[in-house]
Amino acid sequence: MTTIGFGDLYPTTYVAKMITTTICLLGVAFWCLPTGIIGSGLAIKVQEQKRDEALSRLVPAAATVIRNWWRLRCVRHGDRFVATWKIYTIIQRRVHDLSSTMHSKPSLTIASASYTPSEMKSLRLNFTNPTTTTTTVKSNHIRRKSVTSIDDLPKRYITAIKIIRILKYSIACKKFQQAKRPIDIKDVVKENTQMNNRLSIMLNDVQRRLDLVLGTTKPASYLSDEQKRQLSLSARIEKVEQVANRFETKLNYLEQLALTLVKNT
Repeated sequence: MTTIGFGDLYPTTYVAKMITTTICLLGVAFWCLPTGIIGSGLAIKVQEQKRDEALSRLVPAAATVIRNWWRLRCVRHGDRFVATWKIYTIIQRRVHDLSSTMHSKPSLTIASASYTPSEMKSLRLNFTNPTTTTTTVKSNHIRRKSVTSIDDLPKRYITAIKIIRILKYSIACKKFQQAKRPIDIKDVVKENTQMNNRLSIMLNDVQRRLDLVLGTTKPASYLSDEQKRQLSLSARIEKVEQVANRFETKLNYLEQLALTLVKNT
């Protein structure tokens, strides 16, 4: 630190050593501090870009969930919301008459003569395939009736539409859950910590209820003795057994009474 080059020149006095050390520290600070500032700025910029990317993935997924949920709700509540069913309506198509179509096409007559290759090509282009014409006419005849309301749709179509809406809503929810996954390691650690806390709370609640049901814990002190006995499951089962025993005793008494009456008569 107090040498110049590879030790060829070095200060000998304390003042020279102090000056050389100060200049060396200033040089290190001049080169390292901007690098650190630039590095921290780049890290902050990268983190902001990651957050923007996560937000850009999350917003469309949330909008898709809301849209699919609304459409599913509208489908379940019938035809009060007409705008939802507009995507399933079909406008009546114009069906062209087959006779007018056929009459508009000129007939082709081929005489017995020799044709050049260019003339044969033009003849092939002018020739109309009858199967293509039939298919086109059939496609025009597919839907003659307009579908403008739910009453025009068959029940199986409505059921299929509801199933499709449910599937699209579930897929949108899954995509939203995938979009919510954190990217930064800090967010991952925070999410895992929150999940562990929720699981511990749930396990403690389950353990408390099991102890209360089985009667392994002491009930609250402000309850009476009868209420304390009725809290646990074992006490309730014991009470049911006592009622069953009393009922069985009464049945035996009635049976004996009936037998004595029969003997006396």
